[in-house]
Amino acid sequence: MGAWIVSLDRAKERAMADPRPKSYEEMLALWRSKLREARDQYAAAVERYQQVSRDYKAGLFVPPDGWLALSKAQRNESMALKEYLRVAKIFSDLLLRGR
Repeated sequence: MGAWIVSLDRAKERAMADPRPKSYEEMLALWRSKLREARDQYAAAVERYQQVSRDYKAGLFVPPDGWLALSKAQRNESMALKEYLRVAKIFSDLLLRGR
C-alpha cells in the first residue's frame, strides 16, 4: 500500500512540474507571451540595425568592421523577424482555428 501512495505522490509532482498548458486558455496565454517576447526581440533587433546603420553611414567604423557589424545587425534583424512571423502564425492559427 505504501508503494501506491509514493507512486501517486510522484504522479502529482510530475503533473505539477509539467509546463505544458492544460487548457485552451492556458495555450493562448502561453503563445501570447511568446508572441510578445518575439515582438520585443524583433523591435530590439530593428533598433540595433538602425543604430549600426547610422554609425556606419557616419563613418564611425573602421573597415572592414563597419561592413561586418552592419551585416550582422541585418542578419539578426532578419532572423528576429522570421521568428516573430513564425510565432504570430502559430498564435493566429490557435486563436482562429483552435489548433
